Amino acid sequence: MDLNELLHAHQAEVRKASASGDEEGRQRHFDKVAVYAESIRQLRASPRRSSPTSSSPASQAKIHGACAGDPSSEPSQASLDSWEDEGGSIVPPHTPLRAGVTTNLRRDYYVGSFVYRDISFALAEHDRQRNAASLEGA
Repeated sequence: MDLNELLHAHQAEVRKASASGDEEGRQRHFDKVAVYAESIRQLRASPRRSSPTSSSPASQAKIHGACAGDPSSEPSQASLDSWEDEGGSIVPPHTPLRAGVTTNLRRDYYVGSFVYRDISFALAEHDRQRNAASLEGA
């Protein structure tokens, strides 16, 4: 398998693991994810031959496949931590606010060049602008 095929298979197993309904099936997929991740690491670490005389495209594909191995034939007892840096989901850390620091989500309503925090004022301005435009057109 070349790098793109390995990356695709890795992501497919991650999706299968997250969609799996039972813990045993999920772990089976995570084991395959770890195997693919290791194959990707090995393939990325292997020296690349860019000389046109070194080998033909067909033999390069064989070399890549030989480096990567067949993931289904390799047993793995890897944990979830081994694949987190290879495309698994990572929850961003929550930064708690210090005492005395508060947060507020504010909704602003834009009507033309005016900004309102109260929707009733924004709607009233919208009506005024619409009426003014209809009076100018008449």
